Amino acid sequence: MNKNGSSVLIVLMITTFLSMLVFGYWYKSSLLLDLVNQREKFYKNFYLTEKILKYGIQTVGDNFDKFINTDIKFPLILDASFMIENIPMLQAEVLINKIDLEPTILISAFLKNKKIILCKLSCKLSKTEIFNDKTKNKEYYSFIQNFTINNFI
Repeated sequence: MNKNGSSVLIVLMITTFLSMLVFGYWYKSSLLLDLVNQREKFYKNFYLTEKILKYGIQTVGDNFDKFINTDIKFPLILDASFMIENIPMLQAEVLINKIDLEPTILISAFLKNKKIILCKLSCKLSKTEIFNDKTKNKEYYSFIQNFTINNFI
């Protein structure tokens, strides 16, 4: 013999279970969407900062001897905002610093939003001489010693 209301209780339990399941999936999907958005922002900031760092490496690499053999006060700060002028509210800087112990220059690229550093990339640039067997001359090449990623949001 069935009691009145038992079918309503079963429907209510099934509805509660399905609601909890749906809200669980909704929560996980919203977290994944947030993760995708954060990853997109990170890669955008990283690649912009990498572009700025390459500009700094090109600038220093072309004039390496001038930077090493100069009496300029270090660190030098170059404004590289012209490279990202199509993106408002962002600033780009390249910091060039000479390491006195060895003929090495530390180059850091910053991507800033107002006063917050969004991404910072650094590398050490050195110059070495390599003997070319074909031309029997010494040639000088700049190379990157290390590459560091800091402060990404």
